[in-house]
Amino acid sequence: METNPPTSELMSPVHSFPNRFFCSDFQNDEEFNAPASVYTYMHVDCSRSSEAPVRSPDVVISNNFMNNAFNDDQVMDNEEASQDSHMQAMTVAVSGSSHGPSMFAESSRGQLDGWPSNPYFVFDTPQGTRYWIPNVADKFIPVCGKSYPTFADVLSMYELYAFEAGFSVSKGQTKVWNGIPTHKYLRCSKYGKPQPKRTFDTLDESSVKHRRTNFTWCDCKASILVSISNDSYTVLSFNDIHNHELVESYNCDLSKISRKLSFSTKQFIHNMSLNRIGPMRAYRCLVALKGGHHNVNGTPVDFKNFSHQLRIFIGERDAQVFLERLRERFDNLPNFYFDYTVSNGKLSSVFWADEISKLNYKAFGDVLAFDATYNTNRYKMVFVPFTGVDHHFQCVTFGAGLISTESIESYVWLLKAFLKAHGTQPILVLSDQDPSMLQAVPMVFTESRHRLCMWHIMKKLPSKVSLIC
Repeated sequence: METNPPTSELMSPVHSFPNRFFCSDFQNDEEFNAPASVYTYMHVDCSRSSEAPVRSPDVVISNNFMNNAFNDDQVMDNEEASQDSHMQAMTVAVSGSSHGPSMFAESSRGQLDGWPSNPYFVFDTPQGTRYWIPNVADKFIPVCGKSYPTFADVLSMYELYAFEAGFSVSKGQTKVWNGIPTHKYLRCSKYGKPQPKRTFDTLDESSVKHRRTNFTWCDCKASILVSISNDSYTVLSFNDIHNHELVESYNCDLSKISRKLSFSTKQFIHNMSLNRIGPMRAYRCLVALKGGHHNVNGTPVDFKNFSHQLRIFIGERDAQVFLERLRERFDNLPNFYFDYTVSNGKLSSVFWADEISKLNYKAFGDVLAFDATYNTNRYKMVFVPFTGVDHHFQCVTFGAGLISTESIESYVWLLKAFLKAHGTQPILVLSDQDPSMLQAVPMVFTESRHRLCMWHIMKKLPSKVSLIC
């Protein structure tokens, strides 16, 4: 009586199955005379040789033809030609055993012109877990023991294999010994255990936002391990078993590596924007020119994101352009005021206030509130708006400034620029608990009272005061 192999053996990494398992001609009985047990666990013991196992009388082969959605509009000459153009799924049932490879499914790669022809394998473990193993050409498969001069070459090799197989790559952890990296992992992008939805302990529930995404981790173990020694990178181990479905060829244009915009695509978007054509129309034009969306790098969202980055990009003269805009407003708008300072050739501080801001301060400037919690991501400068409240209990602006550092000197300069623009000091000044601000306000506004904002106090109260049982 036959016994099943242990689970650890079923879980052992393998490179792939022989390509001959996917041939559609199973009529030659002389090629398939192996015992059923050998064929059942062939995914564990077989190598990538040209010798195929022979069929046992216990093995039953059934062919299920699936329609190819991309060939529905073609008229075939006869029924046999129509069947030859369909994708084939071969189900292998071994009598007397419920384990082993329950399905050999050939993907639609190769059914479309321009896409690689790579079948994949699907099999089940005795515990009921399903696994996918890609089967690509030998020239794309990572070879254990092969060395590369740089890590970029290893990454390019594995990314090319991942594209042919139908998954994305992410960089894994690096092992370090005495401060020197010794090993590096390259993993499937679905590596990692699923994370539960994060909960936030906050007073303002409306501020809690979760990013919408359909990407999930499933702890996929497919990876390669690279050894780093003597300025060379050697592949030590390779695991190609995935616990998730692989990407079909007609969806490869939506993968992460294919969505990366090429230089020609970026140049096309830029040229279209110069002719006042938006990103959506540019995407539709490029799809029409290349004959389909699967021939275009990126999605409409990627086109819009790059168009947005293109509009906000100015270059190394961005600070100079900003000051020129302020000078234009000073020359053309009445009662406009601005001032700035430069440190080591870089813009360090700037303040501006227009006529409306001055009128608002003249009418409602008894109480002044300014907050320095807004930090820009790109230029690492702190945005400081000066605000107040009008007779309709609506916020009004008295001016705004940008400072590079939250030091006492920066706040002193900013408050002096505010005082120079408006001419009078407020009666009450509200601010947060910044230590530099606490010292700068009395130095400039000598006639004003300085108080802390109640909103900041209540926000920090739960963390500063422990609960009394």
